[in-house]
Amino acid sequence: MSNNSNTSSATPRDTMTHLDFFKKFKRLNPLEPSLGFLGFFWVTLVFTGCFFYLDYRTVTRGLRHHGFLDKDVVWCDVFYGNWVWDDNDPMYRSQDCSFIDTGLGV
Repeated sequence: MSNNSNTSSATPRDTMTHLDFFKKFKRLNPLEPSLGFLGFFWVTLVFTGCFFYLDYRTVTRGLRHHGFLDKDVVWCDVFYGNWVWDDNDPMYRSQDCSFIDTGLGV
């Protein structure tokens, strides 16, 4: 009672090559993944380049030139001078910042 329909060897007529398999499914063209990857790469590259270029131009428009950073200016030296004690206003008030009282357990 041997059954010949369950044989594990396939005849050459039943075998299908990779190219035949891709032809069967037109959607799975072997060149499509590489073209899709190339298109995705270029779109990502252009988008990233435009993002940084346009973002950088926006930032540079907002920069202002400060005169005390020039080399020729001698009237302003931020490292010269003494600390001045100011008794007019305390540095910390609990009603201004309640986080310090509750956060530090003071």
